[in-house]
Amino acid sequence: MSMDDSPNFDRIRLGQLGEDRAVALYRDWGYEIIARNDSFPQLGELDFVARKDGLIAFVEVRTRATDSGGHPLESITPAKRSKIIRAAILFWDRMDQTERVSVEELRFDVVAVEERRYGLAITPVFGAFEMDRVW
Repeated sequence: MSMDDSPNFDRIRLGQLGEDRAVALYRDWGYEIIARNDSFPQLGELDFVARKDGLIAFVEVRTRATDSGGHPLESITPAKRSKIIRAAILFWDRMDQTERVSVEELRFDVVAVEERRYGLAITPVFGAFEMDRVW
């Protein structure tokens, strides 16, 4: 079995495809992608960060294959939400002050991507969770 035939490789490839499609959707909706796969030690990574007008959205993409069971949104545990929020705070702290001035709202979105027979089903959930629900 080559690496390209392994189930793990398929999972990674599907995850990347789902993330690429989610990024394309946000761009179609007029968002600027200001960061992608930004890593933070012990917290993981922010899949992507999008900006539009006075809004910054921290977007987590959850992808599931048809046979993996469970909806992608079910994989966002309280611990995962906490890590995303903590990474977002670090991202915010790293932003230049002039960039922060124009921000009126921070939002945490989750995009569920499910593999189906006909292709990918993509379900965005805007404002999927808030900071005060985790702390």
